[in-house]
Amino acid sequence: MERRKGYMNMKSKPLVLKHNRIYGKNIILYRHRSSATDKGLISSISSGEVSKWRLISAALALCFVLHTVSSGSGIPDTADGWRVEVGPAGNDFYDSSAPEKKARLSYKDNTPKPPSDEREFKRLLKENLGPYRERLNFENQIRKLGKGPTRSGGSFRYVVMGDNRSQPQLWSSIVKHIDRLVPKPAFIIHVGDIVEKGYAQQYRDYYIPSVLATDIPFFVAIGNHDDSSGSKAREYRYLFGEKALNYYFDYGKARFIFIDNVTKVQKYTDTLKWLDKTLANTPDGYRKYVAAHKPPKNIKKWSYHALDSQESEAFTDLMGKHNVSEVYVGHIHAYSTARYNGVNYTISGGGGATLHDRFGPLGSVHHYVICDFMANGTVRQQVVRFYDTNK
Repeated sequence: MERRKGYMNMKSKPLVLKHNRIYGKNIILYRHRSSATDKGLISSISSGEVSKWRLISAALALCFVLHTVSSGSGIPDTADGWRVEVGPAGNDFYDSSAPEKKARLSYKDNTPKPPSDEREFKRLLKENLGPYRERLNFENQIRKLGKGPTRSGGSFRYVVMGDNRSQPQLWSSIVKHIDRLVPKPAFIIHVGDIVEKGYAQQYRDYYIPSVLATDIPFFVAIGNHDDSSGSKAREYRYLFGEKALNYYFDYGKARFIFIDNVTKVQKYTDTLKWLDKTLANTPDGYRKYVAAHKPPKNIKKWSYHALDSQESEAFTDLMGKHNVSEVYVGHIHAYSTARYNGVNYTISGGGGATLHDRFGPLGSVHHYVICDFMANGTVRQQVVRFYDTNK
C-alpha cells in the first residue's frame, strides 16, 4: 500500500554535584582551592565570600534542576523498577578486546517447536495468531498513521529500538515508557528479533501483549530470531502480512523503508533492486530512512556480527548512491553509531537481549532511541537508557 502517505575567572576545581538525567549532562559547581600560590581574584576573596559563592552556585544549580523538571522533558525517569537516564545521541566507543557478550540472561523460553504436520501447524498458527492479524497487519498500521503529522511545521516524533527478546519484564517496561512520552511518538521502528525463536506461541505470549498495551503503530524489520520456519518466515508473514518483509510508507516529509536481510523468502539481490527503485522514487525534498536487522560488515567495529562482505558492500553503496539520511539496524545488542560514505548508521539492539560488551558504558546498555523530526527536516535524537534498580 502506498501513502504520501558562571563564568568565574579563577583557579578552581570542578565539583560534579549531580548528573542531570534529563539531558545527560553533569551540573558542575566550582569550589575554592585554598593555596598560598593562588593569586589575583582568588587571593582577594575571603572565606565568607567563598562560602557565599558556594551558596549562590548551589542555588543556581538547584534552580536549573527544578526548572528542567518543571518545564518538562516529557520523559519519565523510572519504568517499573528500572532507572531511566536520557542522554544525547552518538557512541563511537568500541573495544575489540572485550568479550562479545556479558553473562547470559537467566530467561529461558520452553515453547515447543512447531509441529511437522502441516495441518496441525496451520491450526496452531490460526489459533495463536489469528485474533491479532487485523490489528498488527503492517498495512493496517500504516492506515492508522492517518494523514500525517498534526504538529505545526510538520514536525513529529518516532522511536527506534530492537532486539527485545529474552526479558519479558524489560520489554513490557520499555513499551509502557514509550507510551508515556510527551509528545507521544507517531510510530515505533523495530529493527528485529522481537521473539526468541519465531514460534507462533512466542509471538502470542511474549511480543503481542506489550504491543496491544499501546495505540502507537509498530513497524518491524524482520530479525533472524523471528523466523522459525527454515528462512520462510511463515509465522511472521501470517501475523504482519504476506508483504511485510519489504515495505515502506511516507510520513511528513520522509520516507521510511523496511527490508529483510535475514531470510531467503526473496533473493537478497532482488530485495536490493526493490530498495533501489523505492529510494529512487522517493518524492523530491523527502528525507530517506532505511531499517533492517543486520548491520553492514564494512563498518569495521560491527564486522564481527554482520552481513557478509559482498552483501554489505552492495547495501552501503546503495545507501550512498541515494543519499539516505540514516540507516537503523540491530543484531548487535548495544547502542552504537557510525558514519560511512556520508550516511549515518545507528545500531539500536538494546531492547532486552543479552548485551554485547564492546561498546562502553553508554553503548552496552538496554535502551531505545527517541527521534524528533524537526520542521527543517533534521532529526534530533536522544538515547533512553534503562538500569536495573535491583543491581
